[in-house]
Amino acid sequence: GVLAGLGFEKRQYDQPAALLSGGELTRLCLAKLLLQKPDLLLLDEPTNHLDMDSREVLEDALSGFGGTIITVSHDRYFINRVANRIIEMRPDGVTEYMGNYDDYVERKNRPVEQEAVAGKTRTELDKEKRRDKLNKQAQRQLKVRAQEAERAVGLKEEEIAQLEAQLADPNLYADVKYAAEVQKAYQRAQGELTRLYEEWEAAEAALQEES
Repeated sequence: GVLAGLGFEKRQYDQPAALLSGGELTRLCLAKLLLQKPDLLLLDEPTNHLDMDSREVLEDALSGFGGTIITVSHDRYFINRVANRIIEMRPDGVTEYMGNYDDYVERKNRPVEQEAVAGKTRTELDKEKRRDKLNKQAQRQLKVRAQEAERAVGLKEEEIAQLEAQLADPNLYADVKYAAEVQKAYQRAQGELTRLYEEWEAAEAALQEES
């Protein structure tokens, strides 16, 4: 039941774990944790290297988890689905925000917005925002940009999963030079993934702001 809930098919139930992809291994580890029925889950970037379908399965499973989840993540969509408290840690201290990622962004921006437009009512501000919204064509362009960024992230995560599978194969290290090349490719891909995530988040933030 747990395996099915995490998106595994029956044909995979007896499949050796070594044959699973990186995303499937992540979901398998979560299945083991859920079967232990813990009170607390500590998760570090749990959506890394997952495709969109696997990410949704993971989010559904964690949303139904009855205990406490403490997670570090740069995936704003995952945070929106799962989190009800955001802890922001900065050099000058720690700030707690109740709610999900959207609530966090809204509350962070609220003081700055009020200071910048002192003397204006909320109604006036809302009218100005509506007047400044992009037209429908520009919004469609933003949506396309966000979708392209999302696809790029998915492709890069697939590439990283393939490189991880190579690095997990002991036979790779029989050729030291080639193993080093694969390791460098993996590090480059990780850096590129971080950049792509930033582009995706920026595109989605622009779309959300103007929609």
